[in-house]
Amino acid sequence: MTTRELGIRFLLSLVVLWAVFTATFALTRLAPGSPFGHLGPQSPEASRNMDRQHQLDQPAHRQYGAQLFSLLKGDLGTSLSFAPGARVSSVLWPRFLVSLRLGLWALVVAVVLGGGCGIIAGARLRSPVDRVLTVFFLLLASASVIVLGGALRAVGTTSGSPFLAGGFQTWRHQVLPVLALGLVYAAILFRLVRGGVAQQRTSKLLVAVAGRGVSPRRILWRYVVPAALVPLLSYLGPFVAGMLTGSLVVERLFDIPGLAACFVQGAASRDYPLLMGAILVYTVLLLALNLGFEWVRRALDAREVAR
Repeated sequence: MTTRELGIRFLLSLVVLWAVFTATFALTRLAPGSPFGHLGPQSPEASRNMDRQHQLDQPAHRQYGAQLFSLLKGDLGTSLSFAPGARVSSVLWPRFLVSLRLGLWALVVAVVLGGGCGIIAGARLRSPVDRVLTVFFLLLASASVIVLGGALRAVGTTSGSPFLAGGFQTWRHQVLPVLALGLVYAAILFRLVRGGVAQQRTSKLLVAVAGRGVSPRRILWRYVVPAALVPLLSYLGPFVAGMLTGSLVVERLFDIPGLAACFVQGAASRDYPLLMGAILVYTVLLLALNLGFEWVRRALDAREVAR
């Protein structure tokens, strides 16, 4: 990817970020209810004072301009109801680290299990091993994160279980949610890798390489796997972003103090700055990962052409 292309993609990412900000601002302001409903019934005068204190009595276009200007300065504002008075950045950061830790371990599970088994199944297409692995991961994909997470949570709440369901403090708390998230994504990765490897094994180039007496093992790891993984890089941006920010379902099922609470509680309590901050964090991560994986994919494509 040239410097010019990188600059264009960066500018487009800024446009997307602005569009997400604008859409989120509009939707939060259209939603009925007050961000101060958690305080209970209030007099009209008290409600007006609260709105004035947080500049919610201003016209929508002024609120939009003030929030956009604050965002450009790196200020996400203060939480209105989830953590009243606290800076949104200080609320999001520790929860983002928890979601990030959950996502990283789940990513390891998905890559090792789904990617590894996908290579094995693709290299042994239509063999008993391929059929068994395909059925196993098909069942995982069909179960969905809700069913799988619920079953694993039941394991954690069983008396005498070495694992715990609820929180994310120790490895005993972390194993079950990591498996719940990682196994579902492993099923997706398995299908992508298996299909890519199976397709590359029948290419004319590899038939010619095999005709020169190159060993099947070297063909698999030197030619098939790298060529099969290049198209996958287009999918890995949202794939990895979803894992690194954690799954809303998994975090809620296992009572993990991650970003899910900011999304859910921010929307439920009309905490505009907190909800905006959580959405922008995810958007920035998604754009950065898409840009990074696109750069890697183009670099690998260029190397393949040169070779």
